[in-house]
Amino acid sequence: MPDEIIEIGNRKGVPVMIDMASDLPPVANLTRFIKAGADLVVISGGKAIRGPNSTGILAGRKDLIKAARLHNAPKNGIGRGMKVGKEEIIGLMTALERYIKLDEAEMIAGWDKKAQWLADQLRDIPGLQASYEMNTFGYADVELTWDESIIPLSREEVMKRLKNGNPSIIYDANTVRTMQLEEGEEILVANRLRTFFEEEIKKG
Repeated sequence: MPDEIIEIGNRKGVPVMIDMASDLPPVANLTRFIKAGADLVVISGGKAIRGPNSTGILAGRKDLIKAARLHNAPKNGIGRGMKVGKEEIIGLMTALERYIKLDEAEMIAGWDKKAQWLADQLRDIPGLQASYEMNTFGYADVELTWDESIIPLSREEVMKRLKNGNPSIIYDANTVRTMQLEEGEEILVANRLRTFFEEEIKKG
């Protein structure tokens, strides 16, 4: 789909910016869309790169990047509220250098292992289905579904309560993602989810 958009934009003379904030891995995507002819590519400094969450990368045509910089310090343009400190920039560069040296297959295997373990820890909870599923990005998530006659909560209620609980878990109402979990944090997540759903079953 992005390649088709790039082709149409190039043919019509319309600049194309690709938002690939969530499209790492694979590491090849760092350069894929520029090579395909995109005019600008936006990359999150957090997520897979695991740099500061407030950072990002804008890559592409020099003239368009120069135009974007008109909203950067010291000018008080629309970008002032999104300014990034020099310390964060160094943090992003260090994280990027680390990321491109990683063994990608080993990294993804680690995420998948956590997802499989996490799904296994939740499978015996009545009314809850925790399944290990590959996503469109090429690594695994844990998909949660439940019988609302046993666990009488909507997805929105589960999302809100998990976010406001302790420890706080960000659940997108579809999947539990292990991509950014540090070693051992999958245990915290499994314990929190088990406690949460078992308590809701007792209430119901």
